[in-house]
Amino acid sequence: RPAICSTVGGFGLLLSTMYASSLGTYLLDAVDHYVNVYGLLFATLCKCVAVGWVYGWAESVNICGKRPTVLWSVGFGLSVVTCLGCSLAISRSSTFEGDGKFLCISIPVSLLLLLLAFLAALWFWRKDHPSNLSTSPQAAVAAVQELMLSGPNKLRGSINECAKEHGNAQLPWVWDVLIKYVLCAVLPALLLSSTYSDAIGNSRGYQDYPAWLQVVGFLFLASMLLSSIVFALMPSWWDWLAGSQSPSLPKTGSTQMLCPKGLKHANSSQQLRRCCTHRSSDMSSVSSDNDASDSA
Repeated sequence: RPAICSTVGGFGLLLSTMYASSLGTYLLDAVDHYVNVYGLLFATLCKCVAVGWVYGWAESVNICGKRPTVLWSVGFGLSVVTCLGCSLAISRSSTFEGDGKFLCISIPVSLLLLLLAFLAALWFWRKDHPSNLSTSPQAAVAAVQELMLSGPNKLRGSINECAKEHGNAQLPWVWDVLIKYVLCAVLPALLLSSTYSDAIGNSRGYQDYPAWLQVVGFLFLASMLLSSIVFALMPSWWDWLAGSQSPSLPKTGSTQMLCPKGLKHANSSQQLRRCCTHRSSDMSSVSSDNDASDSA
């Protein structure tokens, strides 16, 4: 549409002109820093959250029940993963002293928490589905796996099927754990650490650049990203930007003969089209009836 083409083309012309100046080199580096440090990490985090915690939600609810799925996703996903990501970001600047024996405590604690989560998942699943629970260890492991790795496991199965058909390597089960638990904790830690480094002026990428260039690059890319998301979610806003375009109708012809009242009283082009379509269908039915009577 002319309005959209003019807006996008004019904006691109101004942006290209700005990049051609001496300021464009610094601004381009700031934008590049934003894309490498924030944009790629944020896009990867969104994909990991979508695959790990959103994809496969319905299947997990159908198999394990809504209560275990909600408790596991909210309790573990929001609390443990988020707290782990924040602690990783905070502890990056800290230096631990001693021989590291205290780190051995994390191993038995992790095993204990894993055992408790396994037993809790079995108890909730038995309570919601008492008739479907089998006493075999394979069924118990399958139930816990469906609760803990429902999204990545489902996607990995589809990927492995395609890879098997073409003779390619298949993804192991470790991929499910990395997508749902490891990356969802590490990526927020990297984002928080980079944000903290840029906020205090300790950016490792462009130390000699002034801070306002980083702010300009951040705001510029963030506004473009948010605008694309908003326009993707609200397609009617593109119509508002382009303006209403009413169809051109002939001044004389069969349309005016078929719909004189619609041409006079129609408040919009859609009402006019509906009126003309209705009149045209009526006239077509009348003409077909006349042809049938003539044939008879």
